[in-house]
Amino acid sequence: MSASGSGPNGRRIRARSHTQAMAGKLGWTITVPAVDTNTLLRWILDDVPEQTARVDRLLASQDQLVVDDAVIIESVFVLERVVGLGRSVIAEAIECVIAEARFGLDRAHWARVLDDYVDHPALSIADTHLAHRAQERGETLYTFDKKLAKQLGSVQLA
Repeated sequence: MSASGSGPNGRRIRARSHTQAMAGKLGWTITVPAVDTNTLLRWILDDVPEQTARVDRLLASQDQLVVDDAVIIESVFVLERVVGLGRSVIAEAIECVIAEARFGLDRAHWARVLDDYVDHPALSIADTHLAHRAQERGETLYTFDKKLAKQLGSVQLA
């Protein structure tokens, strides 16, 4: 992962992930730009061509644009509930995000989440995300949602 930030005396620096820990020890601030849900949706849907072109220019001009987990969850919600796309189509759209090298996100996590999202239509993207995060951390996710507890292994009824 590449990022830019300010070093001593406000000097701009470029850093790779292996140097981020060192930068922190030196008191440098490293920032990585991020995109919000609307920006990601414009890129996925290409429904406002001038905005899609702006996102494409951002991607071309940055080493990386962070896509927070909340942005993926909200994007899936909008694609499903507002746009009316089916789960398989939504999964393909998010797979395009995963495939774009300049988008910074946990690719392996989201690939697993999408598989369960498609395979378990009674579960939301947020449910599958939370269950997988718990599993990745070796934790148990407790819930009152019987459907969720029955369908995913790292989930138990509270």
